[in-house]
Amino acid sequence: MVYELSIEKLVQGGEGLARLPDGRVCFVRGGLPGERCRVELTSGKKDFARGRVLEVLDRSVDRTRPSCLQFGRCGGCSLQHLESSRQAPYLEYAVRENFRRMCRGELPEGFVIHQGEPWGYRNRARVVYLGERDGRCRFGFRKQESNGVVAVESCPVLTPALNDFLKNTTVQELFGGAGDAAFKGAATGSKGVPKDLEINLFDNGSGKISFFYKGMPPKLRDARCPAQVEIQGRIIQSDASVFFQSNLSLLPQLVQSVQQAVDEGIASGAATDEWLIDLFP
Repeated sequence: MVYELSIEKLVQGGEGLARLPDGRVCFVRGGLPGERCRVELTSGKKDFARGRVLEVLDRSVDRTRPSCLQFGRCGGCSLQHLESSRQAPYLEYAVRENFRRMCRGELPEGFVIHQGEPWGYRNRARVVYLGERDGRCRFGFRKQESNGVVAVESCPVLTPALNDFLKNTTVQELFGGAGDAAFKGAATGSKGVPKDLEINLFDNGSGKISFFYKGMPPKLRDARCPAQVEIQGRIIQSDASVFFQSNLSLLPQLVQSVQQAVDEGIASGAATDEWLIDLFP
């Protein structure tokens, strides 16, 4: 079904919130606050529904043309239709509202949403192996709300080193050579490689790429999975199989903010250093 709806605000995940004629909340993919849109429902529950924008009838001044041709198909980005300089205020509103709803309290007025470069910053990704062409690997990202895959050769939010990996990685580099027992025949596209093999990629900030996938040959994993990251003079050992912050350029600012808040709290007697909780809204 298709409705004309007014978008009230952005919520977590970048969807616009609107209300259907029957009073239900509708989460609208591609809608911005203040816009009136023609919305097609994609799913419905008793208390809420989801939809996508078919046409923007009244356009927000903050709307912009997405830089990526795959935006709207790939499931990686949700806000490229919102001017990058305007994303932080909307995200701050969503974070404050989530904190208010879940924690029954208010974040301090001076709470800072740290913002970095809008493009070429993301140092972590999960891609799907799509086979090979002329000895080079082909990769893709999962589609929006689907297990399908969109083939990609580059991504504007990834670091240059990760984009180079997507374009130039050989089958031998990824699988350790076609003779490995775990993926025998990979270079010829045989059934040795599992269908929809997912690969975790990580750029350590110095252009060195680590990667991990299930069934990775042990020798290759020992050589290519570990990662070493330097943050404010400290060396952190990690590897591509685990979660790590996806925007390394912001980590020094985040560390400084936490350190300052803890020092001020201890000095004032309002806090101790017994517990430090890392929350992901």
